Amino acid sequence: MAVIKGKVLFSATAKPDLKFGAPGSYYVVLQVSPEVYADAEAVGLKCKTDTYKGEEQRTVQIKLKGGGTRKDGSTYVNDAPKVVIKTPEDAKKAYVEKRRNEEGELVESQKEIPRGSGVKVSYKPRQWEMMGKTGMAFDLRAIQIIEEGGGGDPMSEFDDDDDGDDEF
Repeated sequence: MAVIKGKVLFSATAKPDLKFGAPGSYYVVLQVSPEVYADAEAVGLKCKTDTYKGEEQRTVQIKLKGGGTRKDGSTYVNDAPKVVIKTPEDAKKAYVEKRRNEEGELVESQKEIPRGSGVKVSYKPRQWEMMGKTGMAFDLRAIQIIEEGGGGDPMSEFDDDDDGDDEF
């Protein structure tokens, strides 16, 4: 398995993103350094360069399908990728929270990774073949949070710095 290091911009690691329908997919979008970006691009990972607030931003996306149908017609479901957080003692513990389920029982469930968290992401390359075409895919396997981010409200970029008067 390979590892890439960066800062989380967006993620769906606790439950699959169903934007394009079930079974959805788990993913993480990382902001990476130019060196990591070049390595990721050479390997064939999904890389993108944009300008954000006047600065060039390099991102890499790694995902894992939530499930699907195999060639033989059988179906499969992928579990959420494992997420751990590095403790001050240099140990690793599961990144979970306690909450109540539908029956009201207290259970532990994986938390979503906050924006801005520094992470190491493990992924596994695999060959695919479909309708006579072949290619390489990269499946998200595990994430280690090195430095937990503050969450960062994605709407904060719309905050205005005026004197409080709202005129339309």
